This record gives sequence, structure tokens and C-alpha cells, in this order.
Amino acid sequence: MENPFEQHIKQSLENYEAKYNPADWSDLQNKLNKTKTGKVNIGKGLMIAASVAAVAGAIYYFSTNPKQEKTIVQNTVITNNESTVISQQDKLDVLLSANNKQQTTNNNALSKEKTVGTAAASGKKSVSPEKIETQTINKTPENKIFNKEQTPNSEPPTPNPATIKATFHADMNKVCEGSPVQFTSDNNEDACTYQWNFGDGETSIEKNPQHTYIAVGNYSVKLLVASIKDKKSDEQIIKNIITVQPASAVDFSYSLSEDNKLVVVFDGSADNIISWNWDFGDKKSASEENPTHAFPKYNTYKVIATAKNNFGCTSSISKNVVVKNEINLLAPTSFSPNGDGLNDTWMPVALQSGNYDFTLTVYDKSNTIVFSTSDKNNSWVGANTKPGDTYSWKADVKEKNGMQSTHQGFIIIK
Repeated sequence: MENPFEQHIKQSLENYEAKYNPADWSDLQNKLNKTKTGKVNIGKGLMIAASVAAVAGAIYYFSTNPKQEKTIVQNTVITNNESTVISQQDKLDVLLSANNKQQTTNNNALSKEKTVGTAAASGKKSVSPEKIETQTINKTPENKIFNKEQTPNSEPPTPNPATIKATFHADMNKVCEGSPVQFTSDNNEDACTYQWNFGDGETSIEKNPQHTYIAVGNYSVKLLVASIKDKKSDEQIIKNIITVQPASAVDFSYSLSEDNKLVVVFDGSADNIISWNWDFGDKKSASEENPTHAFPKYNTYKVIATAKNNFGCTSSISKNVVVKNEINLLAPTSFSPNGDGLNDTWMPVALQSGNYDFTLTVYDKSNTIVFSTSDKNNSWVGANTKPGDTYSWKADVKEKNGMQSTHQGFIIIK
């Protein structure tokens, strides 16, 4: 029984050249034996074997590729200028030894062609089989790199929850009554709620509140912090953290000088005061307890007195100080213009007897001017008035030293 390979050779030769004859097989082997014993030149044998191997490889390649057009090849070997035609038996014997090598070569060629075709179909640059094999071996799933302690499906470790702390501090521990204190809670990473108790009955839910103590004493402060996420909480109480010290009550009085109405004498009063500061409202100041100050003109000034006590607490008070010429014009509040010769005219006595420049104006109820004069000898006679009528008056007075003042009042007709 013929083996599959011998049967394949037989069919190949029948398709392309002479019919296969089993008797030729023995004849081919005898010729080869003679070649081995020296009757045939070794060089010619090798040339013949190489030619037969090439022809057999071509026959096998075209027989296994249905798309390749089959071609009949004439094989002639030229050796030492002599032409020798290889018989079918010689081809068959050499083909047996060369067949395995040729089949391996064809398989490698087919594998390379498949690799190049796949790379071209994907739009990528083709690479050699050796490079493909190297890339395949070194490639990890999805090109991911994992730590030694982490698997591809593991999740990142969950961080430990933040520690809730209720610690806090104040910007100052000793304060004066009426002064604000700034409280600050230590930072917590999670969102938290805050509940403050300042020790004086007042509370706050702010994270960093400001609080003012209005009474002297020592105060303990409590803070409760709770996490909104997991309800964990912490509480802290600091006893006597705040000491509120007394501030002195400050006051002052003032009076105009008899010699000069622009000069004002101040008298400050407070307990345990170690320093004073006065702001007179005319861009001038003083540091005495009881200063005397000359103002530039008659006017109303806002004067501020600030005092610091032995606890370091400051207190202030402000007052409007009226600086004016307190001339008493001695203006009558009524008169009776009835022609009886008694009290028939009206004029302020000081304007009649003094040495002033002035303007005197009288108004009715509708604020209409009914009389005006700058002559001290021209008094108002009350024309067109009747008993019971009321009038208002105003006098702008200028003293000889240049100081000015305004005076006003009412008149009742009798």
C-alpha cells in the first residue's frame, strides 16, 4: 500500500509530466547508489539534487494553492558545459529528501503573508513576525500596570474618616466690657454643625462667631461639633477662658470764659483713669484731664473725650459744644401799640443801648416779613396789629471784634 506522501507525488507527476511507473523507483535508487560509490561525480549529484528540490517545491506549492496557475517546468542541469536531462525517477528520489524542508519553508511563507495582510487590513504599518511575537509576549491585559498589592479588579482603598474635634480658641482672653471677642473653631475636614455656648446665656451656630460681653466677670465657653455625614460628635468646655474687665464711665462738662466767649473750659470725670485724649472737632486735640480750648469762631462743635483706666480699658463720650456770644438782648416779649403813650413801640433794649451792628426782622404767622431795621433808633410801632396776635423775630448781631451771633424770640400784642 502506498503511503500518503508517495501517493501525492504520484498524482503530482501524473498531472505535469509522465505516468508514474513503480519499476522506475528501483532504477532511480540504483543510480543514486552508483553516485554514492563514486561512479557519478559528487558535484553533479548535488547540482541535480538542488534542481530536483526546487522543481518539487514548485510542484507542491502550485498543487496546494488552487488559485495559482499550474505550470509545467522543464528541468535541465548544466554541469561542465554538458547538458544532462533528469529523469522522472531521479526527480522522485531527490524529492523524497527535500520534501520536508520545502514544506516548512512554504508554511513560513504563508504565515508571513497572513501577518502582512492582517496589518494592511487594519491600516497599521506591517511588522515582522519576530516583532509581532515579541509584542504579544510583553503585552499585559488592556495595557494596564498594577501595583504588587493591587489586582485589576480591586478598588482604591477608602480613606479613613476625618476625626471630629471641638477644639477652639479666642483671639483674646482678657477683654473690656463692651468689646467683641472672636472665637475660631479648629478646622474639621468633614461638613459639621457647630453649637456654641458663651457662658453668659448667649449662643451661636456659626463656625467662627464673634461675641460681645457686656458684663464684668469670668466666662466658660462650650463648643459641640457634630459631623453631618456620620453624626459623630465631640464637645469641649474651657472654663474661665474669657475674663471681662470693667471700663470706666467717662463724662465731661464745659463752660464759656467770661473774658472771651470763644474760649471753653472742659472738666473731665472718670474713675481710675491713667490717660485722656480730647478731640475738639476743629482738628485740634489735647491730652490733659481738664483742658481749656479756644475755638476759631462761634459754631457748634462735636467734642470727643476718651479715657483709659488701669485695666487698659478705654471709654469714650461725645457732646455737641455750642460756642456763641451769649449776649442778652433784653428783648420784651410783648407790647401794646394803642397810642396811649405807654409801651407803644418794640425794640430789644441791648440793641438800643449797645454798640452793635445788627439786622432786626419781625415775621407774622405765615412767615411774612412785617418789619425790618438796622437802626437802633427805629423801633417797630406794630402797625396793622390787634391784641392777641403773635409775631416772631430774629436779630443777626455782629460785635466790634468781628464775632457774629443770631438771636430770636416771640412777641405778643397786648
